[in-house]
Amino acid sequence: MRFPKIIRCKNEAEWLARRAKGIGASDCPTVLGLNPYKSALELWAEKTGKVEPADLSKVEAVQWGHKLEPAIARAYMKETGRAIRNPGEYTIYRPPEIEWLLATPDRLVKETKTRPLGDLQIKTVGVHMAGQWEDEPPAYVQAQVQHEMAAMGVEWGSIAALIGGQRFLWKDLDLHDTFIEWMLGQLSAFWDLVQRDIPPEPDASESARETLHKMFPRHVRKVIVAMPSTACELDEQLVRYKRAATKLKARISERENKIKQIIGEAEVGQLPDGTQYTWKASEVAEHVVKAHTKRTLLRKKGKAK
Repeated sequence: MRFPKIIRCKNEAEWLARRAKGIGASDCPTVLGLNPYKSALELWAEKTGKVEPADLSKVEAVQWGHKLEPAIARAYMKETGRAIRNPGEYTIYRPPEIEWLLATPDRLVKETKTRPLGDLQIKTVGVHMAGQWEDEPPAYVQAQVQHEMAAMGVEWGSIAALIGGQRFLWKDLDLHDTFIEWMLGQLSAFWDLVQRDIPPEPDASESARETLHKMFPRHVRKVIVAMPSTACELDEQLVRYKRAATKLKARISERENKIKQIIGEAEVGQLPDGTQYTWKASEVAEHVVKAHTKRTLLRKKGKAK
């Protein structure tokens, strides 16, 4: 075990300010592409101050997770027979040689004569996410624990989770040297982009789309930016993909219409194998969309020279 540097923050504000200067365990899956709800671009924009991070403290699921954490910790002790301790809600661990690798463990599993100190991460999992935990904890959770082990200098960690408010499970993880080496390479490259103020390339996610709109909410009139020659390939691909999408959309619509014709005035149409299509009518209430600024990307064919 290495001896990490331990930073004890006085309050949440100081803790958040410290976390903004590095990559925490909750950031790790986003950088590695394991977070389906947040893109690396959004995280980069938060770390560089381009956009304000979401205030998760007001999210009800997060609030309940915080309230249930002590109960899950007690269940872990009862199930495993292990002793644990709370390192402090605003305590940050980092290795002495990597200033940006930060971890705030939920609990520490106390060392014994036969077992060294370990990391414990506690999770409250909604019933809609239970399927991801059928065989083992999902990859993004395991990545978080590997991240914390690397930051704390410990060789093993454990996960304790309450699934759907009714099922408790726990699992131990050993430090995975090969994964740690790859992870640190990815995290280091991302942090270099933060330090140099160079954004990562956006992916196809809604998170990336929304982040771009937040970073560039309005246009500057009569300003034309010279796009690099490499953008020509993007233009060709976009045109090709849109043409293919238009054809595919037409084929989908045609087949939907044929199925609707077969169903007719019935509510349900059933195939010989039991597969069902429902075609129900529902009333759509009037609504008013809140005023907002919208930027639309359009393509205008250039003139041949």
